[in-house]
Amino acid sequence: VLGLDIAPTALALAESYPSAGSEAYTLGDFLSLPSELCGSFDWLFEHTFLSALSPKCRRKYAQAVSSALKPQGKFLAILFCRTSSDPGEGPPYAISFEEFEQLFKEDFRLLSQSVPLQTYPERPSGSEVLCLMQKL
Repeated sequence: VLGLDIAPTALALAESYPSAGSEAYTLGDFLSLPSELCGSFDWLFEHTFLSALSPKCRRKYAQAVSSALKPQGKFLAILFCRTSSDPGEGPPYAISFEEFEQLFKEDFRLLSQSVPLQTYPERPSGSEVLCLMQKL
């Protein structure tokens, strides 16, 4: 398991917790993934990372996900979706499931999609979607 973050303070915080296994943390920009990490992951998990990025970065984000995964690799994403109470100003920048699917349709197939029954208390029910995809 590798945790990647662009913020040194986030890495320091992650490393301050007791180890749960053989996880490691490294400083880096996911949108400019180092070549040694390209194609090296079986799984990629994200929880509203896409929503933290400007919508202008979405295509680059999808390309980075595809680059990071091995063929047949799995991508598990929790999306922050548009709701009637979302002011739309961001961040977070909400994304519809349809927009998300459009971003990934060339390199991935959707395995499952669901709405979590529980989420953060400040987010209304239905504001997140869990998607499992597989790289082609």
